[in-house]
Amino acid sequence: MNLNIKPEVLRTLRKNSGYEVHELAKKLNVKPEKIVRVEKGEDCFSIKQIKKLADIYRVPLAAFFSDEVPDLPSLPDYRVNRERRIPPSVNLAIRRAKYLSDMIHEISGRRTVCPELPAKLATAQEN
Repeated sequence: MNLNIKPEVLRTLRKNSGYEVHELAKKLNVKPEKIVRVEKGEDCFSIKQIKKLADIYRVPLAAFFSDEVPDLPSLPDYRVNRERRIPPSVNLAIRRAKYLSDMIHEISGRRTVCPELPAKLATAQEN
């Protein structure tokens, strides 16, 4: 049984999870062309493949059936070497940290905040 899932949702989930087409194809045991066709809406995945994608991306199965593109957290890129790709494990850690931060906020009613550097220290860091 094949499922028709919005191509934008599939593409966004893959990109937000940090996978390139060839990496995902290897994990799903399909050719990269299959991934490209599915993300263009020309083909579709089986339910078994969707379940495997949910495990790979570590998202609930329901994320694939949304009418809207899922809003996954993204952070500014402060790296010096931006040519190097951020591995999927880092993307997963970022999502997990965001989830935990949201849970802390929900339970305590307080937001976690990054402390600001004192003016003297910030000036020294710039020089």
